[in-house]
Amino acid sequence: MKRIAVLATALMALTVPVWGNYDTGWYAYTAGDFVLAHGEWLPLAKDGDARAQYQLGVMYQRGEGVDADTTEAVSWYSLVAEQGYAPSKISLARMSYTGIGVAHDHDKAAQLAEHTAKFGNTEAQFFLGALYHRGHGVHVDLIKSHMWLSLAAMRGSKLARERLAVVKSLMTKAEIATAEDMRQELVDGN
Repeated sequence: MKRIAVLATALMALTVPVWGNYDTGWYAYTAGDFVLAHGEWLPLAKDGDARAQYQLGVMYQRGEGVDADTTEAVSWYSLVAEQGYAPSKISLARMSYTGIGVAHDHDKAAQLAEHTAKFGNTEAQFFLGALYHRGHGVHVDLIKSHMWLSLAAMRGSKLARERLAVVKSLMTKAEIATAEDMRQELVDGN
């Protein structure tokens, strides 16, 4: 009788779906076992897990454990961007900026970066500050460039600090003061 119960339990276990584990996938990914990471994340991604969807986008964009496929990367990034996942939006913004995997569109890149930057994403703040400095997808605006770059610099971005120094060298003291006031208003508003 005991053997029948053990056998029944074993058979029931076989009918339970095996779902991936995000952390197991992350450990595998960081160890360079991209095939295992993909196997862990794919079921989660199909079930709507934003982190897993994003990581699959990264893997397809870089060709890690899968054939590089920017169309597939964009597909995963877009799914998760609809959920508001900031890293995915900035990935789509960068791809739109460079035209890799999607149409080359500086305006779309700026829109995606701005939406994400407003929610405190450091990478998006740096990217948007750089766009305002260059005038790509937006009009050149050194005050806004300074504001976004200084926010990213405050959050530890070395690249933002370096770019901010260049932008400041092009500005008057009054423009710098205005940018710092705008940054403070944004900080106080959040």
